[in-house]
Amino acid sequence: MNALTQSIAIRGVDLSDRLVMPPMASGKPNPDGTVSDSLVEYYKEKSQGGYLGLVITEHAFVCQQGKAHGGQLSIAREEDIPGLRRLADVLHNNGVKAVAQISHAGGAANPQDTGMEPVSAIGYAKDGRVTVYACTQAPFEVRRMLAKNLAMDEKNIRVVATPLGGGFGKKCDSFLEAPAAVAALCCDKPVKVTLTRQEDMIVTTRRHGYHTDYEIGFSKDGRFRYLDSFMFSDGGPYEAESYGTLMTGCLMSGGPYIIPNVRVDARCIRDNNLQGGAFRGYGINQAAISIETALDEMAEKLGIDPFELRRRNAVYPGSCSVGGELLESSMGMHDTIDLCEKAVKEALREYEGQYPNGTKVLGWGVASGFKNSGIGKGIFIDDGACRLTLDGDGKLHMIVSGTDMGQGFRTAMVQIAAETLRMDMKDIDIVIGDTDITIPTGESVSERQTLCDGRAVYEACRLLQKELEENPPQPGESRYAEYYFRAPECFAIGNFKGAEEKGVKYRNFPAYAYATQAAIVEVDTATGKVKLLKVIAAHDVGRAINPRIIEGQMQGSVSMGQGYALTEGHPTKNGYPVKKLYGQMGLPKAEDTPRYKLILIEDPEPIGPYGAKGVSEVATVPITPAILNAVSRAVGVRINKVPASPEVILEAIRTGKCDVPTMAEQVAALAK
Repeated sequence: MNALTQSIAIRGVDLSDRLVMPPMASGKPNPDGTVSDSLVEYYKEKSQGGYLGLVITEHAFVCQQGKAHGGQLSIAREEDIPGLRRLADVLHNNGVKAVAQISHAGGAANPQDTGMEPVSAIGYAKDGRVTVYACTQAPFEVRRMLAKNLAMDEKNIRVVATPLGGGFGKKCDSFLEAPAAVAALCCDKPVKVTLTRQEDMIVTTRRHGYHTDYEIGFSKDGRFRYLDSFMFSDGGPYEAESYGTLMTGCLMSGGPYIIPNVRVDARCIRDNNLQGGAFRGYGINQAAISIETALDEMAEKLGIDPFELRRRNAVYPGSCSVGGELLESSMGMHDTIDLCEKAVKEALREYEGQYPNGTKVLGWGVASGFKNSGIGKGIFIDDGACRLTLDGDGKLHMIVSGTDMGQGFRTAMVQIAAETLRMDMKDIDIVIGDTDITIPTGESVSERQTLCDGRAVYEACRLLQKELEENPPQPGESRYAEYYFRAPECFAIGNFKGAEEKGVKYRNFPAYAYATQAAIVEVDTATGKVKLLKVIAAHDVGRAINPRIIEGQMQGSVSMGQGYALTEGHPTKNGYPVKKLYGQMGLPKAEDTPRYKLILIEDPEPIGPYGAKGVSEVATVPITPAILNAVSRAVGVRINKVPASPEVILEAIRTGKCDVPTMAEQVAALAK
């Protein structure tokens, strides 16, 4: 398939040869091969990442420039199509004259979710049913979507989540499932659609680029007094996940700190850049960069150690979040700060007397962060489900409503069952990610699978234990149990009345994970290159179901945050991606991997299985600002741009500054 993924202006579509069929609402082309005016108008509205049509052939091939076996999709291209590319342009065009004059401004780039495999889907239709195999984090969500697309009952649609080479949020969106299903219906044959890597880089989503303006106020003794922040998100042409990521970013805008006075003004900008979407951290990473680098500036201004400043203001049981939620349990925030500080002091002794070394200097930085376990916010239900069958031969069959993206989900679920039932893991098998078999639940996102599905597994095992005690099986008999877990209800920011009316606690999320991380870096002041030497990561994980899996998650997360801080980005120019090859994305390589000191803290979460909660996303949150703080300390200049490329660092060293104009200043400049 050729997704025709370039910025284009469409003046007409010529399908007279009938070799190129656009997907219609009914899943079938017009009988005479023509295209309605409304469809042409629909196409004219689309830009990057939209589907113009799907070319189906007997054998795989790549369609170039809209040509397919003599067929022609007539497209008028424009090299410089008018559009909105900068956040300030959109605000200026909408009459926004000024936002605020504040003390700290920063810009964060938009790296792309880069899984091991490009997006792919297989569709086939038989006996009135449609089956789609796809690398997805959300099989039931995809099934609901397909039911609307195909005007079919959900019971006649099956979605199977194939093994994923990483999800990172991108694969909770749907890209090829509908085209594959429509094509299978039209052709009455199995159809496989796979994007090339270059197409994948354009069609799929990336982390939202942000501009943030932060002003923070502290008392002389280092106590937070207020936060006044403005956040601007580069959403792309469609809303998609922009609202959800922005709301989460608002809730986490102040970090894991007690702040008595908060104002957050957050706006997502619809423009003609690439589409923004869910990405590991879901809006929190951008906020963390702002609050954590601003805290380091404040620590320097007050003459207070950065660890101590965080310790004086960190949340504890009985304090409130920025969203107004009373935080009560599983709060190892202070332990993460204390243990990280101790490990940093020990690590720095290794480098005593080694720097400066010629043009190379040493720097260290720290940052804290927290991340919600569960979607919360009153938007979706956070749930999990498990169905168990214990056969007469003693084998346990588990059906769990989740997906494995390479993070070890299946292993963790089997471990919980083995622990609860006192069984050997080799006697347990597990099935996941199949809508014909698993119990319907929400998406596998927001580091909630261990919390929700793990709790469902635990409770199902307890029910099975009870069944075995009350009704012992005879030889050859099987026993069954299933459990659907629903996390405590959550509410949108400030919806205290909704919680009061329902007689439940006001909360924004089911649970939280806390972390403090530190980075030790070497910066070459002659080249601007940064080498990440060592990372210390202290995490409150609730309960470590599998420490080795957790360590893998932490290391992978650090690499992702390392790329975000120093090398990654997916910029566009006039709507065109500047980077078109996988090797240009700036992903950290094996030789860029630092040494690690990983510290696991267990402060049990009451609603989690054995007290466990998520860790898969929170580990990406503090590392980027920790690296930026380390680089800033090394070169003596505050770095406010992401990624902190060699060019950015050299310019900061040369000029003694790395300032980003506030959004108010940018809009005012356009007004002139």
